[in-house]
Amino acid sequence: MKRGLLGVVLVGLLALFLSGSATANKIGPAGFSVGALKAPNADLNGDKIYDDLASKLDTMDDADTLSVIVRMKGDLTQARVDAVEQTWAAST
Repeated sequence: MKRGLLGVVLVGLLALFLSGSATANKIGPAGFSVGALKAPNADLNGDKIYDDLASKLDTMDDADTLSVIVRMKGDLTQARVDAVEQTWAAST
């Protein structure tokens, strides 16, 4: 019995392995290529601003507003708030 189950598992794994190379050409439910989905909340350039937010900011006018949530590790002190505000002001 164990031997038959092992055979089924191995065949299943082989099928997954062989079909994995074809997933880049499959179309997902939202019309995207399954292999082309980007990671959510990626910061590929390391500027500590998610890339999707940065691209949204690039398309906005100066008069536009956008609500964001800033997450920080550790205690929030006035000095840290000031540093974030200065960094933001310098980048705009």
